[in-house]
Amino acid sequence: EIGKKAVDYVKSGHTIMLDSGTTTFEVSKNLNKKDLLVISNSLEICNNLIQTNGVNVIIAGGRIDKENLSIHGKSAENLIKKYNADIFFMGLSALSLEKGLTTSEERTANIKRLMMDSAKKVILVSDSSKFGKVSFSSICDFDAIDLIITDNNIETEYIEAFNKAGVDLYTVEA
Repeated sequence: EIGKKAVDYVKSGHTIMLDSGTTTFEVSKNLNKKDLLVISNSLEICNNLIQTNGVNVIIAGGRIDKENLSIHGKSAENLIKKYNADIFFMGLSALSLEKGLTTSEERTANIKRLMMDSAKKVILVSDSSKFGKVSFSSICDFDAIDLIITDNNIETEYIEAFNKAGVDLYTVEA
């Protein structure tokens, strides 16, 4: 449901960045607009989208992480810096009130930050099970996000924190 809702923000002609992850993969499965350009560091997402009519794909080259089929390293970072996107759809490992958005590896955090810098709008797509957790490497604080799409199991303290940071929130049925 998160992936279905996320594509409501995509318009034909947009350039989209999608990082690796299960929820961002769900976004890719629902991209049905025409004349899209998608930039991703996920082998799974790129493989899925090359079969979608009207979607052109750029894959960030670099070292492949065999565990999650994502691409990292200086080559990927340099490619991402060269492009500008309308929207970056970001997944994450963990989100806490104290530490903000975090992920399990520094190289993953670097890619996410570069994609954020390259996009006009940053949309976090994540189920609420990742809230209240902290992972190894910091990505950003809440105020760097424009919109969070999550499920309706979100706790009130997070809704208040997002409102305070000026982040829009949309919840879907869990």
